[in-house]
Formats: sequence, structure tokens, C-alpha cells
Amino acid sequence: KFLLTQMDMTDNEPSVGFFFLMFLQNRKYKQKNYQVYLVIS
Repeated sequence: KFLLTQMDMTDNEPSVGFFFLMFLQNRKYKQKNYQVYLVIS
């Protein structure tokens, strides 16, 4: 999670954020983690 968050913060390519979102859905993370991603984005 921490490493993925750092990758998202770089925001080099939109596809990275999209892939990260799909990764969260696949892993079925708790809604709290998903909300944190929304705040970062």
C-alpha cells in the first residue's frame, strides 16, 4: 500500500492511477484505503 501510494503521488501517467484503482478493486481493499486513494488523487 505504501509503495503503491508513492507511485500514485508521482502522477507521471494517468494510466498509473487507473491501474492502481483496478488493483484496489481486485485486492478488495477496505473502503478506508479506497477513500485515501481518492484524497491523494
